[in-house]
This record gives sequence, C-alpha cells and structure tokens, in this order.
Amino acid sequence: MALVTLVKGRREGHESIKRLVADGLREVRIKHPVTEDDWFRASSIGTMCPREEVLCSRHNFIRENGIDGLVGITFAMGHAVHWMLQNKVLPASCTLIGQWRCTFCFSIRNDIYQRKVVLDNRLDYI
Repeated sequence: MALVTLVKGRREGHESIKRLVADGLREVRIKHPVTEDDWFRASSIGTMCPREEVLCSRHNFIRENGIDGLVGITFAMGHAVHWMLQNKVLPASCTLIGQWRCTFCFSIRNDIYQRKVVLDNRLDYI
C-alpha cells in the first residue's frame, strides 16, 4: 500500500494514518485534588482558578479532562520538539544547567552540560 493511501485514506476500508495516530493519542487526564505538598507549573497559573482548586480539595473532587486525538498530535509534536531542544540542541551549545539522569544506570548529574557528554545518548534532562 502506498504511503499516500495511508496518509489520505483513499482506499475503501482503510483509515488515514492521521486518524489512526489521533485515535492512539486520545486520552483522559485525571486531576486529583491539590494537597499542601503539591506545586503548580508556571504555565498553568494563568488558567488556574484558586477557588476551584480550594473547592475540589475540600470536597475531594477528582476532575477528568478529555484530550481529543488531534490535539494529542499537537501535544506529541510539542513534547518531541521540547525533548530535542532540551537533550540535543541546547546541551550542544552548553547553555543548560540542571539535573541529568543516565537512562542506563539512572545516576544523576548536577552540573553544566559539557560538550563531551552530548555524545552520550543515555543522558536525559530531568
């Protein structure tokens, strides 16, 4: 089967690859009530409602947020670009400082990412 057939779903009985990927990336995210030990990401503060968080915590209300598959594609692309910048591009320019974990032995490094380490594909930024 030709790739164009998969991408556009031109054959009868065959879905497009975009639809197959979107179906695979559809998800429901569960948001548990906030506790005193929790923290908020800076990117979520602009859309966070303090009153909603307090009410959900007091009444132990668990929220569900459905992610459409097509939006899931956008999120997956964003995560991939973020990983590439964080683990390949910026470390090569020695611009990142932070914690790095070896995906093989799970040891953690706390330092400036040196150029010689960039060649080691086992390190991921954490």
